[in-house]
Amino acid sequence: MTTSFFRLMRAAALVVASLTLATASPATANEGYVRLSDGRQLHYTDYGAPDGRLVLFFHGTPGSCRDARIVQENLRSASIRLITPSRPGLGRSTFQPGRRILDWPCDVDQLVAAVEGPGARFSILAMSGGTPYALATARAFPDRVEQVVIASGYAPPEAPAPRTAASRSLDFIDRRPRLARLGVGMMGRKVDRKPDKVLKMVAKSWSESDRQLVLCDPELKREVIGTLKEATLCGPDGPLHDAQLLGACWGFPVAEAAGVPIAIYHGCEDEVAPVAMAHWLHGQLPGSDLTVFARAGHLSTLIWHTDEVLRCVAANGSPLAESPEPGPTLLPEPVPADSAVELTPTPAVR
Repeated sequence: MTTSFFRLMRAAALVVASLTLATASPATANEGYVRLSDGRQLHYTDYGAPDGRLVLFFHGTPGSCRDARIVQENLRSASIRLITPSRPGLGRSTFQPGRRILDWPCDVDQLVAAVEGPGARFSILAMSGGTPYALATARAFPDRVEQVVIASGYAPPEAPAPRTAASRSLDFIDRRPRLARLGVGMMGRKVDRKPDKVLKMVAKSWSESDRQLVLCDPELKREVIGTLKEATLCGPDGPLHDAQLLGACWGFPVAEAAGVPIAIYHGCEDEVAPVAMAHWLHGQLPGSDLTVFARAGHLSTLIWHTDEVLRCVAANGSPLAESPEPGPTLLPEPVPADSAVELTPTPAVR
């Protein structure tokens, strides 16, 4: 039992930290709540230019509205207003028992109506476990979603991809939900007592680039711990349900979201969502664009390439890959920078 609990604690921490790390520095953001039609409340943050182009940031699995901090300093120059909602049961958003991925567009519709007006058009920037929610929203509102940009995207279980610690964690949570619930509680207590120990345990499953990026930056380390705490702020039910949804059938064929411009960014060294997932998503979405970075991992893809991804959003989904990859400044040995490799659109895989 001790071994199982330890494995679950590591699994829960891995899912929380490796799929949601999207915080870089303290920032001031407007926060708000939207009262939904069923009485639930949706908590969100509002970064960037107040009169800028509306972009929704869909965080990883699990995460919260604080995850948008990674790009907040770049938003005003890009004339983007970034609204980041916490999904039900995560952060301060009300838990929704039995929710499905396909329920999310209804919440998004009410959020957009509250912050921008009924029927307003918007774009989506999604990271990792936010991928199915971005695609479900594009599928539901093809005439309103101007584009979808996905960084380090996670694919559904039918995608042929190598097994990773994250996918095994999702399987464990699905098979042993009661044990998983206890494990998430244990993780929360351990993060409070020994945060550095938890972080080092989690980082063992990261790529070297991600590990160096976080462990060599004290401020970023603190933010990771804050993300772990925020994700479970209202208890384990929300994070566990979010993980179960990601690891199960999403409820719709990915190809049904192909009605809007979609750009995918991914790192070759991603050990959470293997690059095979990006190629699969690209193949399922006719007309999509895929840009692969040779040395980037799961976290470093968006952190290293914030400006490029935001330029893509501002350019209505067309990837701009002229910027070389800067690479982490804290790697033990300098490595020559490489350029992004942009892959042309391909037809859907049948």
